[in-house]
Amino acid sequence: MKVLNFGHPFTEAHMEQLRHMLGEEIEVYTIPVNINLEQPIAGQISDLLTGLPFDLQTEPFVVNLPGLSIAAVALIAELHGRAGHFPAVLRMKQVKDSAATTFAIAELVQLQEVRNTARLRR
Repeated sequence: MKVLNFGHPFTEAHMEQLRHMLGEEIEVYTIPVNINLEQPIAGQISDLLTGLPFDLQTEPFVVNLPGLSIAAVALIAELHGRAGHFPAVLRMKQVKDSAATTFAIAELVQLQEVRNTARLRR
């Protein structure tokens, strides 16, 4: 499974969580997000996906979103446009009672299912 990581680099513990959660081996593509807030965002987000070594329409993938909210929503829109569906995204959570601030993977959110369920509530 391909994992597009637009957040902080994964630790080995994160990688193990992902393998367990997804039930298969993973290929992580860590893509640094450095947004210039003085420039339009759409082109910057599009540029992040330039040169991916796989086809978003035919290869399964999950996404770890960037922390900047406008970058995250623009990325979701760009991915939906390129893949033809909403991606699954990771939700991270802070580990409680940890000496240092650390994060774990809380869940995999299937955004396409969220969208499909919301359509039933119209």
